[in-house]
Amino acid sequence: MPRFRSTQPPERQAASVIARLVENGALRRNPARPPSVRTVANYRDCLLEVARRIAAEGRELRDLDADGAVEYLRTRADDLGQKALDMHRQALQAMLVHVSRRLPQGQRLTVVRSHRPRRRGGRAYTPQQVRMVAAAQSARNGLSTLIAHAAGLRAHELPTLARPGEQPPDRRPARPEKFAGRPGRDYTVVGKGGLVRAVRLPEHLADRLRADATANPS
Repeated sequence: MPRFRSTQPPERQAASVIARLVENGALRRNPARPPSVRTVANYRDCLLEVARRIAAEGRELRDLDADGAVEYLRTRADDLGQKALDMHRQALQAMLVHVSRRLPQGQRLTVVRSHRPRRRGGRAYTPQQVRMVAAAQSARNGLSTLIAHAAGLRAHELPTLARPGEQPPDRRPARPEKFAGRPGRDYTVVGKGGLVRAVRLPEHLADRLRADATANPS
């Protein structure tokens, strides 16, 4: 007699895989800290997109093996940039290694190159543009914008800013010239994967931050 199986909607498939990856710690860069919220969201979005596309072929995420995953990546080489294609590959690789166990530990999926041309122009804001943005914001938000630009912070890292004495940086090798030619005061932030790293703020921004913290202790 033929065997039938129940099918799951793509949203449930992606959520199930992500739950397993979080549960077994596969998305943690630092075993002592929870996985990055951004990493979890990016992997979920990629797996959801994969599940939706292969659903048209009557397949689910659990049907994919390494060859099927690479073939999927090749079908996306025309419409995804390299960064997005690599994120899809990493999400599929994590699923195959840690959830379906269809890729041995330590092995990697073949890197597929995007066919889309690379952007040659930079996308970064100029210092003048950053100052214009900050000037159009409230005083507190404007200060946050200037601090994020000066220290190279992601938006979600701003609330974690603290002095090293309060939040020591994680021990890891650092280049001695990291802050060469950049006077200022050192702080730390909690970044991707829970990594606590050192950053440096110019004196004038450190003074404004301290004044704001004193005026608004909450």
